[in-house]
Amino acid sequence: MFHCPTRQATCLRCGEEECNPLQLGMPGCPDLQCQLFGLLCDQRRDCADGSDEVHCADIVASYTVTGGMSISNFELVIYGVSLETCAAYCFFHPSTCLVFSYSNTTVGATGGVTQTQQAAFGRRTYTSQCLIGCTVCGLLSVPNVYFTLYKSTATTTELRNKVMLTRSESDPARDLLPLFPTCGQRSVEPTSVVTVDRVVGGHQAVYGEFPWQAQIKVFDPKQQAYVPHCGGVMISDRFVLTAAHCITEGYGRYEVVLGQYDLRTRDESERAFALRNAVILPDYRTNRTKVGDLAILVLDLSNEQAIRFTRQVRPACLIRPTDPLPPPGSRCLISGWGKYLPLADVTPFRLRGALVPVVDDRVCARADVYGDAFVPDKMICAGFLEGGVDTCQGDSGGGLVCQAGDDGAWQVVGVVATGGVQCGAPNRPGIYTELQAYYADIVSIMSAVN
Repeated sequence: MFHCPTRQATCLRCGEEECNPLQLGMPGCPDLQCQLFGLLCDQRRDCADGSDEVHCADIVASYTVTGGMSISNFELVIYGVSLETCAAYCFFHPSTCLVFSYSNTTVGATGGVTQTQQAAFGRRTYTSQCLIGCTVCGLLSVPNVYFTLYKSTATTTELRNKVMLTRSESDPARDLLPLFPTCGQRSVEPTSVVTVDRVVGGHQAVYGEFPWQAQIKVFDPKQQAYVPHCGGVMISDRFVLTAAHCITEGYGRYEVVLGQYDLRTRDESERAFALRNAVILPDYRTNRTKVGDLAILVLDLSNEQAIRFTRQVRPACLIRPTDPLPPPGSRCLISGWGKYLPLADVTPFRLRGALVPVVDDRVCARADVYGDAFVPDKMICAGFLEGGVDTCQGDSGGGLVCQAGDDGAWQVVGVVATGGVQCGAPNRPGIYTELQAYYADIVSIMSAVN
């Protein structure tokens, strides 16, 4: 994205007449088309795949920050854009911009776009100044109480190299699914990892430890409110996967909550979304077993701003057909608000999680484990044969997420399917719908409803 031939083509000065998005029409945002920078990181989704908003927080965080400082010489000054938009312009023009400064006031400004002009274009308004540094014009930093100085770092370069990567034209998910580090990145690590802990009886998560975790709620007519129902895993800024057996009513009775941690309070990044659609895999609808227990949820963003990925909200990468499956013994993450005492109807207020090992298919297919009920080509199982570590009622639909590849991206490889009656029982590791087997179906459904 953002392959713009000239600086003017980026339309960073969003508010100038020639950059009016209502006159130009919203760009389709293919990888090789110039994207208007005035529409980038403005908390409004303009690209079909949401790629104009997904990198924003990471870009800003990659720069070092010095308060009370500005720059003496600059290539251009832009008024009325967000910090994220300012940073993104510098980020995608590394040959000319290694530093920028930003002020959230227009004190000392001699011109610029008015908020009235911005509002006329249907964009969020900012009272701000963005100074884009000029690498070749004798850059000097100077004190200025109204500005903050941002300098690029090795982290900025590393992030840029990853962000600029694009999917091949033959990839059916090219415009539907993000790549690492947009997906599969975990900025918040647990305070301690105890592999014997579990969702059943296990450790309390740290807020942001499982940023892809979704809470599926269903409307309860008795309480006249949405109540916790199942888990889910976010794979993009508008698609969430869950178990098919969680969706038994019309999709209008459900809502999806992202960024949730404590069910008793509204958390910092928490947002709730209605559904625009919910599609159950044909495999599950037509068979009489528990094979293909998977549903794709489409978030309704018609009345919402684009989802902003943060430390607490970020999708897991969806495993692709070309990716190797985690071998037996690999430790993968599970999480949810399901029961944590196997013989009692007790659920936690705060999100819980654990590490569980992937179990060999041949073991899961043994007669004393699951026998013929386990279908190796379409299921994966993880847990401990001695029992005690498992997902439970209320965790259905959550992800089995494993770290993979040289970049360490967290990939969702399975979704919690219908398990046994007793959670954490011996010889009953958790069963998950294997997502790699259904990759083509998932992408086809996403493409159809997008």
